[in-house]
Amino acid sequence: MRNTTRLMAMAASMCVLAVPAVAQGGNPPTQQQKQQQQQQQQQAQQQVQQRQMLQLQQMSQRMVQIRERAQKVNQEAQLQVQARERAQQQNPNQNLNQQQIQAQTRAMERQRLMLQLSESVGNTATDLAAVCDRTQDMLRDQDMLRDRDMRRDMDRLHQNLNTMATQLDGTLNVMERIQQRLRTSQPTVE
Repeated sequence: MRNTTRLMAMAASMCVLAVPAVAQGGNPPTQQQKQQQQQQQQQAQQQVQQRQMLQLQQMSQRMVQIRERAQKVNQEAQLQVQARERAQQQNPNQNLNQQQIQAQTRAMERQRLMLQLSESVGNTATDLAAVCDRTQDMLRDQDMLRDRDMRRDMDRLHQNLNTMATQLDGTLNVMERIQQRLRTSQPTVE
């Protein structure tokens, strides 16, 4: 059954391909037909480029939003670290046992790590937004994109950037959940 279906599909496609040749008397395409075909290909390429440029612009804006979210995580971690440091300075003579002191030290270190991590993610978002902007500039270079291999590589670059943006967004989502847990599970300093 599958072979019959394949044979029918092949026969139909051969008929479709043969009809223009028969209609033209088997003659090769005219200069005008070649130009029309080239124009259609160019228009299709331009549409792909425009779509990619729009997507890159959206990715760049998304990176700005990610950077802003990373800054919020960063600010919250900074506030937590500062609050712990103030509390320890104001109450140095607390009667805390060794376990409590270690728990407070670990909590402060976690906040410092979140601070560093959020700074790194924010910097990565900034860098990725710049890469998206540079890629847009490259897509505007029509001479460069006449080469089929270059277009294919630019498509791959675009796909990779999109993957990186999605992963960075996911990373920040996880960081925000971690920050929420750290905030709610902090040992109290009194």
